[in-house]
Amino acid sequence: MRALLFAALFLVPAGIDAATLPPRDECANDASFSDFRAKLFEAVTRKDVEGLLALSDDNIRLGFGDNDGKAIFRADLKEDATWAELTKLSRLGCALDGERRAIPHMYLHLGDRDAFDTFVTAGSGIALRAAPRVDGKLLARLNWEILTLVPRAGNSGRWLHLRTDSSMTGYVRRDLLRSSVDYRAIFEKSTSGWRMTAFLAGD
Repeated sequence: MRALLFAALFLVPAGIDAATLPPRDECANDASFSDFRAKLFEAVTRKDVEGLLALSDDNIRLGFGDNDGKAIFRADLKEDATWAELTKLSRLGCALDGERRAIPHMYLHLGDRDAFDTFVTAGSGIALRAAPRVDGKLLARLNWEILTLVPRAGNSGRWLHLRTDSSMTGYVRRDLLRSSVDYRAIFEKSTSGWRMTAFLAGD
């Protein structure tokens, strides 16, 4: 499967200095990884448990406790939510991390920004609204824009109160955002080829 490259179309009102982070594919020049990734996301598309496990490391890391490995991953794959998260990753580019590969691309490209307070709009034309509701006044349309959580704003539920780098504040639906502590996948190459060695969220 070929990774999708997204154009950052600036639909925000004039005067907003947008800091954006659209997905990039830094891994496309590695033919062996491209072939592996195509098989991996084909398995995801088919919800092929055995196919996906065959492309995963025996000790795949799934969190920050002791619940790792293929047996736990097999159990996780009974949940539709796990497949949904894997499907999202197929559209979010790829980053190089030395000999490793990481998806999504943004996971390694937010610099020193706070991992828990920084979000990126996961697409183009996403609404920034003056109030946390679908009929709230539209302030701007955001395109893969980097946003910072407004402190002490009582964020919860479906909406987050966020600030652009140009200091405009507003609300965005949480399901239209990505953070570097959302699900990501890590891949490493061994003598047996590429394997997914981590699929986890959090920090």
